[in-house]
Amino acid sequence: MIDRNLKNDLFADPAALESLIEMRTAQPASDRMHYFDAVLEGTQESNADMIQKLYTDIISKSNIDFGEIPDSKGNLLKYKEYGLMQQSMERINLLFKGKACEEVSLMNQVHDMIVSCRKDYEMGFTYDIEMIKIAYNVSVMTLYELINLCILAYTKQMRANVGIKFDLGKMKKADNIVFKNAQSLVKSYKSGQWAKIMTQVKKDHAILSAPTPATESGAAAVTFGGLVTTGVTFALSHLPIVIPAAIILVFLGIRKLIYFFYSGSAKVKDYVDTQKEFVNATMATEINEGADEKLVGKRNKLLEKLDHVTRFIEGKIFRTNQKAKEEITKSNVENFKKPNFGETLSPGGFGSAGSISF
Repeated sequence: MIDRNLKNDLFADPAALESLIEMRTAQPASDRMHYFDAVLEGTQESNADMIQKLYTDIISKSNIDFGEIPDSKGNLLKYKEYGLMQQSMERINLLFKGKACEEVSLMNQVHDMIVSCRKDYEMGFTYDIEMIKIAYNVSVMTLYELINLCILAYTKQMRANVGIKFDLGKMKKADNIVFKNAQSLVKSYKSGQWAKIMTQVKKDHAILSAPTPATESGAAAVTFGGLVTTGVTFALSHLPIVIPAAIILVFLGIRKLIYFFYSGSAKVKDYVDTQKEFVNATMATEINEGADEKLVGKRNKLLEKLDHVTRFIEGKIFRTNQKAKEEITKSNVENFKKPNFGETLSPGGFGSAGSISF
């Protein structure tokens, strides 16, 4: 059977569509024609193929130092550094009170998503479901990065008020891997895609956990992501036809985020130190509007303190973003080749009437 909503669900998400277009663009010219037809055919086999490849890619870059984040076992409220993280977010929301800011809005949404999904994440740690554990760890790291982006946004505002050039302007927000894919994860959560996956995982943990060999007579099987060296395979019977698009959508977002943190050799300690400096600086200086000489002096003093913090953040984000894009392109070339997907298209798949070309 074909998941008729596969194409629409994936193409409706800007970050997911961008990822798929990047995969196609990385292929030889001869393989770009009908690339989407091959990789998004809609059959159970091609869905499993894409999920397998995304899983493999994510696992290959998951050796990241997440600090003590995993110790909270899916519950952000129990994370050792959550108090400081919460204090930072409170300061940010206070500083932006009454002012619209996309970074602040996204930071709050990601925080609420992580807290709301804690039962799902806890299930992942309880049953050792690797992908759910990775999703939690990466989401918390994403929240850290978004807090940094909010600090940058506030400092940019202060710099603009005194006529100082903002260096990060050379990288547009739309090009920021973390910002775009954080939006995608939030969208997956709000649209119910994440809940759709979790509903099925609760019934069968094997859907996202380390799979067991396929033993059903005649069951088609493929080597499953990153686990080929252990000899385990993924039985297609574990892939309900109602959730492939949801899994692919979430995996595409996690893949981009994990490449970012892997490429930047992110250290949780760096985020913690940055937040301490930010909180100390903003709490030590009262921020009030007005042109009074003393108030102006206080704001300039705060800007000097924040400048030290943000210069480091600015350069690191730009370098990490560029390196991650380069590594993603390499992976697209090597691991998402059109010939590696199903050789033939099933009748009624995207290769028939309604074929998509760009």
